[in-house]
Parts: sequence; structure tokens; C-alpha cells
Amino acid sequence: MYPDVGRFHDMREAINAGQTQVPCNVRNLRLSNSPGFNHESTRNLGPGFSFLEVFVPRLVNLQTLDLDHSLSDEPPPLGYPPMAVERLMASFGALPSLRTLILGLDGLEKPPHRGLPLESLSNLITFRVDWLSTIRPDPQILSQISGLVGRSPSLESFTFTIPASIPLEAEFGQPVTLEELLDALSLLTENHTHFKSLETRGVVVTGETFQRHSRHFRRLERLRVRFDPSPFAPANIGGVCEVLSAERIYLKHIHIDALHHPSTMYYLSSYSGIEHLALKPGHPPDNSPQLVEQFFSTVLPRHSGSLKSLRIGANLRTAWSRALTMEQLRALSRCQELEYICCWLWITSADVAAEKSDVAVSFGGCLCRTRFS
Repeated sequence: MYPDVGRFHDMREAINAGQTQVPCNVRNLRLSNSPGFNHESTRNLGPGFSFLEVFVPRLVNLQTLDLDHSLSDEPPPLGYPPMAVERLMASFGALPSLRTLILGLDGLEKPPHRGLPLESLSNLITFRVDWLSTIRPDPQILSQISGLVGRSPSLESFTFTIPASIPLEAEFGQPVTLEELLDALSLLTENHTHFKSLETRGVVVTGETFQRHSRHFRRLERLRVRFDPSPFAPANIGGVCEVLSAERIYLKHIHIDALHHPSTMYYLSSYSGIEHLALKPGHPPDNSPQLVEQFFSTVLPRHSGSLKSLRIGANLRTAWSRALTMEQLRALSRCQELEYICCWLWITSADVAAEKSDVAVSFGGCLCRTRFS
């Protein structure tokens, strides 16, 4: 939000005079709050927030708010005007149609004291938080996020991401856990949140957490767990798969990067119906020819009638990027519903010299026999 005092004043006056119907027609709004954060800044956010005070309450049909917000405790002019953020979030919370909230949060070099006031918001269907700060969210912020999850009994999709490198930095502190993000759900005795989609990146996700909140996952269809910073990440996703199997929760969309725990492949091969599958080898034991063969012989055939999107391997030289055998290619060609495939084939100059580059030709021939050719 880059203030232009004259323009904000004119727009505010037009809205107050009823000269525009633009706010009533807005369905999706992207807003960026950026204080100066340096003592040479001459920005004054007051006019912008003054405009929002009359603009936001008229967004009666707003369905999606995408808010980039810098967490700041600096006083004006470096920071936000007093109580401006609180009033802004209260205005958004009063909107009758708001169902999707996307937050991009960054901040200073120390935890902010007041966090982000979310108490007035509730009844979301989609809630996403991208944490971009290099410091860990403090308990107050995590409580505010968890509280909003708990106040949204119709919530279907929840996402919390941290860039992969940040949780590994020493100044970040202890990793964020899914248990912290879902803590408020433990207080619900009657209303159940029925997640259909759960996505995390840079968050510790354990089977114990899934078991504790399993009543909220009965309708889960989509699960993406990436870059769990715990040294026990493979066992964590294995534990999640054990809970899913025991509770008979059969996912349609899966993206994971810890593969070698026995319960993981067992779960994936225990049912049919996956439509979108992404398996990325993120740990040394994942680099296993036996694991690759297990996938092609026991997992892929179970989903050949439903699989629409397949992503295997990564931009690394592992067992998952070796040339596929003819039997593995045949298993791929039986997936007649495939519309998208992404994999890595490492073909070196030595392979070309040994006339092994025909693996690419064979792979191309396999693709030509699938639906998306």
C-alpha cells in the first residue's frame, strides 16, 4: 500500500458521496501493508488506512482476501498508525461473504509484541499462511492462527508454509509443529472441522498429531507435507500413513518428500483411487532401487485407472532418476488417465557413448501411448 495523499482523499470522498459502486463489485482483493522499516523513510501510512476505513466495510461481496502484512511494533511514521491494523482486521471480519484468507507474513529481526489481530475473523473455508520471517512465530501469533482455525467449523483447506531453508537457520529456534497450528481444535467438543486439504512446508507433522485430530480428517482428500525439518521426518510421515490406513482415510492427492518408511509405501499400495501423486526423494535412504521397484510394482498398478498427474524423483541423481526398465515403462503406459507427468532422467555423455540414450526414446514412446499424447 503506497500512499498518495491526494488520491486516497479523492477516493474516500467519492465513496462517502456514493459516487462509485466499485466496492460492491469486488470479489477478490490483494492488499500489501509495508511500513518504512528504516529511519530515512518518509512514508505515512495514515492516508491509506483512512481510505481503507471507508472502503473495506463496503466490500459486501468480497470472498477472497490476499493480504501481505509486515509485522511491526515500530511507532509512526516507521510503523502502522495506532490501532489501524486492529480496525482494519475488524472491518474484514464483519464482511458477510469473506471465506478465503491468504496471509503472507514477514517481520523484523525480533518477535512483534502484538502479532496479527485475527479475533474478529471466523467461518473461513480456505485459510493459507505463508510465514516469510526469519524468526519463529511467537506463541501469540501461533495462538491467533490456531484460534481462527478453531473458529472456522466449515474450513476445508488449511495451508501453512515456511521457506525450506528458514527452519534450519539457528536464529529461527525450534521448528513449528502442526500440533501448535491445530491446538484450538482440541477445545472443540461438538463441532468438527472437516478438512479436505492440508498442506505444510517447513513444519513438523507427526502421526501422533494426526491421531489426536483424526476426527477432523475424516474427509481429507489432499495432503502435501514437504520439508519437515525434524530428523525423524520419514518416521513422521510413516506414522501419518499408519493413521490414515487405520482410519480408512484414502487420499486422492498426495505430495511427500520422505518415502522410505515401510508404512508409507504400504499405505499407498493399500487402496485405489489416487489422482495426483508426487513422490520426491528427500532423504538418503529414499535413494533406493528397491524402493523404486516397489513403487512401480505395488503402488502404481493400484492407481492406473485413476492417476491423472504423476511426479516422481527430483533434480538430483538418485535411483529415481535412472533409466526406467521396460517393465516400469509398461506400468506407466497402463495409466491411461494420465494428463501430466514429471520425472528426471539422468543421461550422461557416457550413456550416449554406450548407446544408452535410447532410454529417452523408449520413455517418449511410453508417453505417446498415454491419454495426454
